[in-house]
Amino acid sequence: MKINKRTAAVLSAAVICTGAFFACRTGSPVPEKEIRLESEYALEAWLNIKGWKVSSPIHTIITVPREFSGIYAEYALMQQKLGLPVERYKGQKADRYLFNVENYGEEVPVTAELLVKDDILIGAALFENKPSGRILSP
Repeated sequence: MKINKRTAAVLSAAVICTGAFFACRTGSPVPEKEIRLESEYALEAWLNIKGWKVSSPIHTIITVPREFSGIYAEYALMQQKLGLPVERYKGQKADRYLFNVENYGEEVPVTAELLVKDDILIGAALFENKPSGRILSP
């Protein structure tokens, strides 16, 4: 099949525009659908899929801050990059699950935190357990 010059030019322009669109896209990723974790077993399984071997969780109920500043602003930015909707739940109560990560491989102990609201994962992070510890992406 032979393509004339005009068709080839239009196809080339379309490919270039599509590539430019995806290369220049900004903003937070939008997950295809919410991540539903309906039990502690499902929470542990989600962390296992990420490669983490974890202990049984400690469960508490927290209130997501109404304003994100300081370390929580850094945390919220990480959640945005992960496509998790923590910002939608400002000022609301959420379930917080903490797991000891047994296979992180560093000398500093690490804790995994999952925030869940109505069985929807709204936040996830790993924390180094030391005063100047870092927040790590799960």
